[in-house]
Amino acid sequence: MSTIIGKVTGDQTAQLMWEDSLIDKESRRFLKRKENGKFLPIDIVAHLEFFYNTLLMSHEGVNPFKRPQIYEALNFPIFNVKLGTAPKTLMDIHRQLLYPILIENGEEG
Repeated sequence: MSTIIGKVTGDQTAQLMWEDSLIDKESRRFLKRKENGKFLPIDIVAHLEFFYNTLLMSHEGVNPFKRPQIYEALNFPIFNVKLGTAPKTLMDIHRQLLYPILIENGEEG
């Protein structure tokens, strides 16, 4: 993590807002609270996984999608979803949308 010394201009603030390390830190913090799952549409879950799968190798972030049991928002229960009896959490629905054949065959995505 970098330390900012001196005055930060508007352009620098915008650049900092989109830094991978800041997005990583804030999204992992958000995903650790189960109740935050109710604010996550499934397309945002997909965008977050894409972000973590495309990070530069120089950034040593932790990918929440490799250990979703720790990031409780991904395990938020979804009710009234017309996808059958199986997906029950955001992560289940996300995996079923990405890997429908593997899920049908009982394999992990």
